Amino acid sequence: SFSRYTMPETAEEKKFRIQQGVVKRLVKEHKSYIDETNKGLQDIATMRAGENPDEYMIKKMVERNEESRAMIGDACRRLAAACADLTQAMDALGKGDEDEGVKAAKELIEASRVQVETGAL
Repeated sequence: SFSRYTMPETAEEKKFRIQQGVVKRLVKEHKSYIDETNKGLQDIATMRAGENPDEYMIKKMVERNEESRAMIGDACRRLAAACADLTQAMDALGKGDEDEGVKAAKELIEASRVQVETGAL
């Protein structure tokens, strides 16, 4: 809720808030490409195991899956850059580790690092 006694947001606070949103969005995007690729691999395996597999359809599914796989790397690079920008914005904010926003940002950066290390194919 907005109070009329709230201090206006500084430029540093705004950049920090925006960068947190960017990282959150890219975490979701990165995960969605991983999920899409994994589902595609399952679909391809199911189609190959079926009776009379349609080679043309399998080829198209493999091509689509390779595009999704390539996007994982792209999303990973963009996520790493966004985390670096968030770290800079956090430093520019000048608040200590006890600040709730800083704590949340550090947790977000760590979670994205873990996702990239464990989720990439």
